[in-house]
Amino acid sequence: MDQPQNQKLLAIIGLVVIVAAVGVGLAVNAKNQQTASATLAPSAVATNQVASTTATPAVESANTSQYKDGTYSATGSYESPGGQESIEISVTVKNGVITATSAQEAATDHDSEEYQQRFIANYKSLVVGKSLDSVSLGRVSGASLTGAGFNDAISQIKTQARA
Repeated sequence: MDQPQNQKLLAIIGLVVIVAAVGVGLAVNAKNQQTASATLAPSAVATNQVASTTATPAVESANTSQYKDGTYSATGSYESPGGQESIEISVTVKNGVITATSAQEAATDHDSEEYQQRFIANYKSLVVGKSLDSVSLGRVSGASLTGAGFNDAISQIKTQARA
């Protein structure tokens, strides 16, 4: 073979390799989206929110709840690339179920502040109506570390609210 034919052959092989790589990448992405859609509530998929719960929330009667009704607050801590951060969480508990919640951003790093604001804007629907024991958040609206601070605060709140 002469040199122009070798160059054409190499160009065709390179193009085939690129097309194959793109196809594999698209297939993997589609598979991951199907898995996420199958395991998350539709609202969580639409807003890139992930919530994990350890049990299906059930409304408990006042006699069986291990938590006293009331409003409790705690500051949860977590480690971010910018250093130690915290977020202030408040929940109202009735019969072991969270009936209301609020959060106050307390970040010291600019990036963490932005992530906390995203978290705060979107976490309530993942918490209100759930039992205090079942709530555990992961990524919410792209904020994957803030959930750890939320979970730390919830752990403290459980201790405060024990009957």
